[in-house]
Amino acid sequence: MKRVLAAFLVFSCLLVPAWAEDSGARFSDLSGQVEVRPDADEEAWSFAKLDMPLNVDDHVKTAERSSAILSFADMTTFVMKPESEIVLSSPAAKDSQIKLLAGNLWVNVKKMVKDGTMDIEMSQAVAGIKGTNITCQSNIDEDRISVLRGVAEVLIRESQEKITVNEGEELVVKKGGKTEKSEIDIEAEKKKWDEELSKMGANFELEEVPGIIQGLLQSEAENFTAIIDDFKALLALGQVPLEDAQEFIKSAERFTGVIMEDLLILGAMRMKIDKTLGGGGLSPSQLTQVAGYQKMVADAQVKIQGYQMEIAKMMKTKFKTDSGAGSEEIGQLQAELTAALEPVENILREVSANPAGLSQDWFAEALDQCTIALQELDMLSQEVQSFLDANPSSLPAQNMLKQIAAKQSQISNLLKDLAVVEIDGSMLTELQDIDDTMSDAILLLNKQIESYNTTVSGADAEKRLSASLSIMRDFSKSRRLYTNAQRLYDSTMRATAGQKFKTAEQEEMESIFDRIQNTYQQIGIGADLLESRLNDLESQLSQFLNSGK
Repeated sequence: MKRVLAAFLVFSCLLVPAWAEDSGARFSDLSGQVEVRPDADEEAWSFAKLDMPLNVDDHVKTAERSSAILSFADMTTFVMKPESEIVLSSPAAKDSQIKLLAGNLWVNVKKMVKDGTMDIEMSQAVAGIKGTNITCQSNIDEDRISVLRGVAEVLIRESQEKITVNEGEELVVKKGGKTEKSEIDIEAEKKKWDEELSKMGANFELEEVPGIIQGLLQSEAENFTAIIDDFKALLALGQVPLEDAQEFIKSAERFTGVIMEDLLILGAMRMKIDKTLGGGGLSPSQLTQVAGYQKMVADAQVKIQGYQMEIAKMMKTKFKTDSGAGSEEIGQLQAELTAALEPVENILREVSANPAGLSQDWFAEALDQCTIALQELDMLSQEVQSFLDANPSSLPAQNMLKQIAAKQSQISNLLKDLAVVEIDGSMLTELQDIDDTMSDAILLLNKQIESYNTTVSGADAEKRLSASLSIMRDFSKSRRLYTNAQRLYDSTMRATAGQKFKTAEQEEMESIFDRIQNTYQQIGIGADLLESRLNDLESQLSQFLNSGK
């Protein structure tokens, strides 16, 4: 019976690989501790390897300070941040699914298929994406979907409601189905992924170069052909609907983003190939092969850069658009919006360049300008909404309303950043007086000690004691001054703890207090030496007085 059971177990183990279905995904980069396990065995975690096959329903997780990049054959890419876990739910078909169990995931579906989607399943929602670049974050309490390029259709599990999330928007889905949509800064969101994305295309075997480049160029050609067809169709129209022209620009911008990522992959390939050629040790046949790979990469870069230039030209084309009713009114509202935002844009440029050295008066004026801008935006928003009520299909009005909402959010955050603690001028004057007094005190201390060493040291004990006590009194005065300066400085710095920027006055206060601190330390060194001598003197004086009794 035991032999039969053992044979059955062996037979079952041998069958497992045959039952497993390839997901089509492969690791293109691994950093730190990344593990994989089959769905059926929660304990069967094994360390990930670049060349390992990944089957349907396999779990992939990253540990702390670890990341992973996975790619499908069509160059669709998934980037996992530390402490994330996904499940490869289906093979690389038209309707593919990835489950994000926890953590952060960056997804770039490059192939703009017409009849397929990639679904990202999370705890509270399912994000359906097509030709889109999004980031997803999931935990037990909420999901976050941020769209960096394209559009995502999000299904809320609790209510079965579908919500469209456009480029530059983020949808938060909380436990129970409550949703919150807001505008995001796309460039700021991208920066959060710089470290992980810099590894894209960094790991590959040289013999894989032809296949990778072929898949990449095929995807690029399909995307470029689709955009060219749309462009020609628009040119053939006498009057182009404004919505169609704007949608074409969005598609072109999305493809530009794809091109930039592909060039990043090719750049990583080129660096590895150049390093291999420069390392030596290759046989003549290997040199020929690797040089061939180098040419493939160079040709692909030229080809894709050609797409990039053509797309740039198309995006500069000015179509004859039918702007629709109310275009003059919308133009006037847009001009008012630009005028209202101009002071804010100047402030943003100032603080982003180098906010050091800006006075508290500048910050106060900036706060006033931002407050006024918010009031103007609020009135503009009401005007645009009124126009939209009368013209519900006006895309320019819809876009302007979104732009106003995004700017209102940005200015509200800017108001928090610009809030600074004002330092009274009398406080700086007081600190400066203390600095001057203590600078004089150290000069006096040095003279007194020098006099003590050369003159008083040879006198009798009473004179020596009197001179020492005089020096110590002067030091006590300096210590009181320092304590007062420290109190003023600490109370101010505690109040500024949450500030994003420092004012010129705060920087001046720090500079003055640093000088006071350094001066006090110098005084302290001399006083410590003198105090040691004073203790010795007191002992001698005590013996002198006792001997006279």
